[in-house]
Amino acid sequence: MLRIVEFPTVALFRRDHQQALYMQRFSNHTYIDIDNVIMNDARNSHAFTLPPIALTSTMRPTTTQVPLVDCSRFPDR
Repeated sequence: MLRIVEFPTVALFRRDHQQALYMQRFSNHTYIDIDNVIMNDARNSHAFTLPPIALTSTMRPTTTQVPLVDCSRFPDR
């Protein structure tokens, strides 16, 4: 049970955990506070690892122009 009595309130949870990492009334500092909580939690967590970055490259799609057909010269096309 969250027991939130003031609104708007922001609550931040870690997946599969009941205890909130952060729960405060929304303010101008909320985004900075959440960033700090996440970074501190990441440093303190031994299980936290960044996923590997997969670099991929794709060829730029080429567009082909529709061929113009002279109907009087090639009526079967």
